[in-house]
Amino acid sequence: MLKNKAGPSALGSKEVPVGKDNCLAGWAFVFTGELSSITREDAADLVKRYNGRVTGAPSGKTNFLVVGEEAGQSKIEKAKKLKIKTLDEDEFLDLIRNSPAKTDDGKELPANAKASAKTSGNSSAKVKKEEPEPSPEPASSIKKDVVQTDLWTTKYRPKQMKELCGNNAAVLRLQKWLDAWYNNYKKGFKSDDPEKTGTFRAVLISGPPGIGKTSAAHLVAESLGYSVVEFNASDTRSKRSLDEQVRDLLDNQSLAGYFTTSNAIAPDVDPSMSKKQVIIMDEVDGMAGGDRGGVAQLISFIKKTHVPIICICNDRQSPKVRSLVNSCFDMKFQRPQPNQVRARLMTILHREGRQVPPNVLDKLVSGSQSDIRQVLNMLSTWSLTKNSMNYDEGTALSKASEKYVALNVFQIAETLLQESSYRGLSFADKFDVYFNDYQLAPLMIQENYIRMNPTEARHDDLKSIELMSKAADSLSDADLVDTMIHGTQQHWSLMPVHAAFSCVGPSFHVHGNARPSGNYGPTFQFPGYLGKLSSANKYSRLMKDIQIRMRLKISADKNEVRQSYLPTLFPALTRPLLKEGLDGIPEVIELMDNYYLTKEDWDTILELGICKNDGKAVLDKIPTNVKSTFTRKYNQEAHPQPFLKPTIATKGRGSSSGGMAAEEPDSLDVVEADVAVPDDEPEEDPDSESIEKDRNIKQKKAKGGAAPKAKGKGKASSSRGKK
Repeated sequence: MLKNKAGPSALGSKEVPVGKDNCLAGWAFVFTGELSSITREDAADLVKRYNGRVTGAPSGKTNFLVVGEEAGQSKIEKAKKLKIKTLDEDEFLDLIRNSPAKTDDGKELPANAKASAKTSGNSSAKVKKEEPEPSPEPASSIKKDVVQTDLWTTKYRPKQMKELCGNNAAVLRLQKWLDAWYNNYKKGFKSDDPEKTGTFRAVLISGPPGIGKTSAAHLVAESLGYSVVEFNASDTRSKRSLDEQVRDLLDNQSLAGYFTTSNAIAPDVDPSMSKKQVIIMDEVDGMAGGDRGGVAQLISFIKKTHVPIICICNDRQSPKVRSLVNSCFDMKFQRPQPNQVRARLMTILHREGRQVPPNVLDKLVSGSQSDIRQVLNMLSTWSLTKNSMNYDEGTALSKASEKYVALNVFQIAETLLQESSYRGLSFADKFDVYFNDYQLAPLMIQENYIRMNPTEARHDDLKSIELMSKAADSLSDADLVDTMIHGTQQHWSLMPVHAAFSCVGPSFHVHGNARPSGNYGPTFQFPGYLGKLSSANKYSRLMKDIQIRMRLKISADKNEVRQSYLPTLFPALTRPLLKEGLDGIPEVIELMDNYYLTKEDWDTILELGICKNDGKAVLDKIPTNVKSTFTRKYNQEAHPQPFLKPTIATKGRGSSSGGMAAEEPDSLDVVEADVAVPDDEPEEDPDSESIEKDRNIKQKKAKGGAAPKAKGKGKASSSRGKK
């Protein structure tokens, strides 16, 4: 069971030391338990401030284990096994206070480095006094150095494959697919390769924004000699516009096809336009509003295209994209690792002459969720006023530009259950993942926890079963807490407890790698509970309707009808049709009339049958002519009703009643089949409701302008004679 951690017992009782520059560089720390005067988050931030690293579990690369109150025994035992030095809180603070300054790579500075720096600074100051002041530079040259003509995102956009950050395997897979596209086209896309890429005319690249999906598509196409035709969110991509703009591209393997009608290329056409072309449809999940019908039209283009198509989206689970997945090779891009983004940013800052420490860059990258584009925009704006940034300034900039990403239910399951993402989450981060969707997150964990290969089991089947059993126990406790929250007690303050039992606890036991499902690899399933709940509500409503009709003959509630009456009624309503055929129809109809059952109720009883009374199996055995005759004969006859249907007899608007409805019978009166309905009202004149007497209905005039009241033939004939 997860412990309820109350935080530091004496917060702020000890002075936080100020260390020297990069005094913890090159060291890796692991924290266990709660420190008395500083929180775990602040302690980890203190290590990062001085260029140290914080990891979640001890390993061979760990240098120190900082032990607090209620420390985890597993971490302590592993540290002893690996001979890792352990520190208490005071020793940890003293280590920061007494460690010497180091370089960024962890090398200790020599003792005379600081003194030499001071002397060099003094001598340089003297030289500056002796030298004459330089003449001021022209304003035009200063303006060239200060004003930036291009954004950093445009200026440092990757121009080579090696400049891309992360997703190397996915980029190579995309390159392999595009390189073999025309060979697969000649084979009719029936190439049988291990990854099944040879059967798709298009590829769908999905992943978070700002990680280089579009740049990767452009670079791969250019490296293979393709010319790119791109459509993005700024273009109108409705069904009509796509039909006008893209249809011609599908039949031309190069842009030169637009400018020639024969095989020879026109002399005034750029030779680069004779290259093979590829169509890039960016942000296909944003095709909405004015882009109505665009996705359906794009799918039809993919099925008959003669050129490769690359589709790019951010939200893989968008309803617009789901229909597109079946026609494309699905390729997912992940967020790059922070060290990969940091290396690229350090190169850019060096070219721009700006100084930002690596630990500050890590802070910016984590705050932006590894969005390289956002970090470059932040640094580009910051560089207009400053040349260097310390840790506090980087923390403030990261807080001000922090990017919050709302996770969908599939991303919630992936974040909590996949080992790669689970290891990078703190205890508080796991709770935040739960609150992205606190209603569906527990259902996603409950649906998918059994599909995992737990990392802690280490391929031991017995250990896997034991871990899944613990996860199931935690989910059971979560169900009890959920009853207290959503039940009559309404204890909403228990939401964090529900998060611990429903998501954090099970993911702690079973996080690992998902098992493959079918031909699509490891995927997370949507909660099947919701579909079963919908079916249960439907069957409950149908049972209630049957019980309402049968209650004139029986005294049973809905559950008793389901348990006792339906198993008996099922064979009585189907056996005559199976054995006697057409001759058994009157017997079935008579039994239905006795219990006030309709043809729809007969279908419902068959649908609710189980085991030997399986409705589908029995229905298949009944001959088709018997079923059609049974339906036709039932509809032709009159049947008793358990209640009177309200009938409204509306008189003409010009009648004396003023259009008021006639008196309706009481809908609760029950009328038996053999009892006549009393008629207390006097019979009305049949001509009283004649439409001919309604003043509001315009009568058709006779030809020649004769009055509608004229009935004699003489007037009519005379009028025709005059005409």
